[in-house]
Amino acid sequence: MTLTRNLRRANLERWYMYPGSVYDGEEYQYTMLEVFIWEEKDEIYILIITDLKEEVLYKNEELISDIEGLAHHLVIEKGSTQLFEFVEINKEEFQADPLSQETLACQIIEYRDRCWAEYVQRNIYPKYPLISYDAHQKTFTY
Repeated sequence: MTLTRNLRRANLERWYMYPGSVYDGEEYQYTMLEVFIWEEKDEIYILIITDLKEEVLYKNEELISDIEGLAHHLVIEKGSTQLFEFVEINKEEFQADPLSQETLACQIIEYRDRCWAEYVQRNIYPKYPLISYDAHQKTFTY
């Protein structure tokens, strides 16, 4: 399993990973992938949001298998709909700050995270309001 779960509610799970920390190759560097799973009207929805190129994601059978395995037990029981959202982050616009205390890798990751958050807020949350982070508790008490 290459994904980590960081949100589990009665009707919603969020899993994430940074493909560059698992897979070799330039196409995986500084990328992110999120998977949301929820049930609506007896149908399981699996939403994959990533800034990987579409062909890179589909070519990686191990990653696709891990994603499908997240909700396998539910999908067998109820069926599912898979939704894909490909985030386009223009890495050409990134400009490193030579005076920054941060490493180049940290600056790239911060830029990616900022672009990711803006894109998701503007394009994803309006389409799928259930997954909005603002609607969920961010810390857990046991």
